[in-house]
Amino acid sequence: TGLAGGATPTGVGGVRPLVISVARMDRLLELDVANRRAHVEPGLVNARLGRAVAPHGLRFAPDPASQIAATLGGNVATNAGGIHVLTYGVMSQHVLAVELMDVDGRVHLLDGRLPEQGGLDLRGVSVGGEGTLGLVVGAWLRLLPTPPAIGTLLAGFDTLEAAAATVGDLVTSERLPDAVELMDARAIALVEDYAGAGYPTEAAAVLLLEYEGLLGGVAHGVETAARLAEAHGATGVVRAADGSER
Repeated sequence: TGLAGGATPTGVGGVRPLVISVARMDRLLELDVANRRAHVEPGLVNARLGRAVAPHGLRFAPDPASQIAATLGGNVATNAGGIHVLTYGVMSQHVLAVELMDVDGRVHLLDGRLPEQGGLDLRGVSVGGEGTLGLVVGAWLRLLPTPPAIGTLLAGFDTLEAAAATVGDLVTSERLPDAVELMDARAIALVEDYAGAGYPTEAAAVLLLEYEGLLGGVAHGVETAARLAEAHGATGVVRAADGSER
């Protein structure tokens, strides 16, 4: 999307800048369900991969906020994260191999599909390289099973400080949240005006928390989050009743 870094081509010393778009290289080349991996072109949008693998009980964990527009090649180049970064980490944990084109147009497979590789970890160096080593023209990505249970909780607060203090306690609690999002009053108003999601517009801050895994662990996590939020003076705690509300 160009939102990260805002790359601007500026010629140096009279050399013309070159802009390359991979937007039309947008195919899911192979979906290997048995081995939980996908071979993608760089222009494939993050959210499209998620939709393609969902019927197979799989998902792609990195979920940047721009995932409805961000391409997987860009995700690899910037080592993107997302709201579930607390549990699943950033792109480097989910890229098995990178197809990288050098300045002479040669494509190199920086392969990490095997458990152990000899020599330097060039795949690891290329993830987050932002084009300095070459152009990402393809990638093998790791897929994860869809969790059997998901619990989502929304808590409103009178102050931003109270919401932040709750996060501090949550990340040191016995059950770490799988996703945490904090919004201040301005963000709440903007999102509510656009999406009508039902956020408390009178709140100074809102926490969105998510737990996933086995049913018992999810229930324990949601209970822990509700207890800590209320201990920090939450004005309201709402648990999503179903997938639609979540």
